[in-house]
Amino acid sequence: MDDDLQDDTEIYDAVLDGVEAESTSPVHKILVDHDACRIVYHAARVLRRVCQDHAEHYTASDLSLDDAKAAIPDLLFNFLVWFVSTGSHDTIQMSKVPLDDSGTCRQVVSFAQDLVCAASGTTPPKHIVLGLCLHHLFRSEKLITILNRLGHTIAYCQVLERETKMAEEKVRDGHVIDDLPFGIDPGLPFYHVADNNDLNEETVDAKNTTHCTNIIVVQKSPSGIDQRHRAVQTLLSARKRKRRLHLEPEELPDFIGRQKVNPKRLLPATQALLNETSLRKSAALLDFCWRLARACRDGNLSNPAIEQSAVQSDQRVPSWSAFNALASRASVPPQSTIGYCPVVNSSPTELSTVYAVLSKCHMRCERAGLPFTIIVFDQAIYAKAVDIISQRSDEFSSVFLRMGAFHIACTFLAVIGKRFRDAGLMDVLVESGVAGAASASSAL
Repeated sequence: MDDDLQDDTEIYDAVLDGVEAESTSPVHKILVDHDACRIVYHAARVLRRVCQDHAEHYTASDLSLDDAKAAIPDLLFNFLVWFVSTGSHDTIQMSKVPLDDSGTCRQVVSFAQDLVCAASGTTPPKHIVLGLCLHHLFRSEKLITILNRLGHTIAYCQVLERETKMAEEKVRDGHVIDDLPFGIDPGLPFYHVADNNDLNEETVDAKNTTHCTNIIVVQKSPSGIDQRHRAVQTLLSARKRKRRLHLEPEELPDFIGRQKVNPKRLLPATQALLNETSLRKSAALLDFCWRLARACRDGNLSNPAIEQSAVQSDQRVPSWSAFNALASRASVPPQSTIGYCPVVNSSPTELSTVYAVLSKCHMRCERAGLPFTIIVFDQAIYAKAVDIISQRSDEFSSVFLRMGAFHIACTFLAVIGKRFRDAGLMDVLVESGVAGAASASSAL
């Protein structure tokens, strides 16, 4: 086989050399051009047949670059590599030619999927993903239509059909038994994260825009259910002509707030978690080991006050974050599983919306048999949730609220600024060049 390919290559090279050679005979030129045209014609017919035979081999896992590359016919991939390369991949082989350049590989995979689509009429993953991404980023029907006419993506109507199919899947998952999203194991702990989702569409009067609340469920231990495969398989297998999703409006429970009261020093759920002293002792011991290791050089303890001018490169113990990452390498949790709950079609600026989110999350954890309900909010929603729990402490006695790391840091900065703003902290930040006057004022 390899000898035959080598012979064909020598013949083709001879044909090209004959085309480029200077010849005074018009008959000779016609014969050489006819031979080159015949070779190109037969190569095109072979590649077309290979694409048609390979058209049904796409699966839900082909959306990544490596999987899409593996799903491309070897002959088509090698043809494109030889076509776009500069001569460093001239080895003739039946399997895929090794290609180290990721940019060239991405181009070859993209070109190959376009050829498969044109030759067989099937829809490769690239066309689906590109159409969905463009619709998500720009919401432009004209842009998707232009690229569709150029053969790079699916039509705008097909984008709507696939998005509607995915939305129907999520709605159906939100009404299954125990109200748990797909992929979440009810036998393992999980927590909720809720935040506002403002689309702010362009309208004439800048009103009637979309303001809703999204809730996700995060489970540290994976359940073994391949969510990605199911979601992508939905994209690849959408065949319905339905392009709109019709949902019945959900009536949220009314919450009438009373006069604001100061919350207790610690919520009941927070106090129960803090009573667990084993975790605190372990963390304190690890911090002490880090301080001791940082102060020890070459087996001797040094005085940090004296060694402040020491070169940092002499320090062999990493920073606090890196030290804890290395010390807890054996207990690193696996990749989390994310489950998407039905969207609450109301803005979280309303107390009734926050009350509905608390009730849904609390009911979901009770049905799963969890003793605590952990919910993560941003600072604005957290303040409203604390107010509601303070007024309904009996109903939400096992609810534990958290803020995200960014909002916790902002809160600590605000507390520090309130305490030390007039003590010269603002002047220190501005005069040292750490922040400008406006930035320091906003941060504090």
